[in-house]
Amino acid sequence: MSQAPPQPSHAQFEQEHPTPDIPPERMPRHIAMIMDGNGRWALERNQPRIAGHRAGAKAVREDRKSTRLNSS
Repeated sequence: MSQAPPQPSHAQFEQEHPTPDIPPERMPRHIAMIMDGNGRWALERNQPRIAGHRAGAKAVREDRKSTRLNSS
């Protein structure tokens, strides 16, 4: 089973991908993440589908922690 490449730190990511200057009135108030392919991801790795759903939920939590406007 292959491992994913290491993820850059938040600071490193910010340095490599600076946030564009967006006027506050144009900043989106909500975003959506479409959870598609988690079951296939697991099955391709000979794991039960629920393992893919758990991995997808973990990824969303990690993404949310890294957002600039993490409100809660």
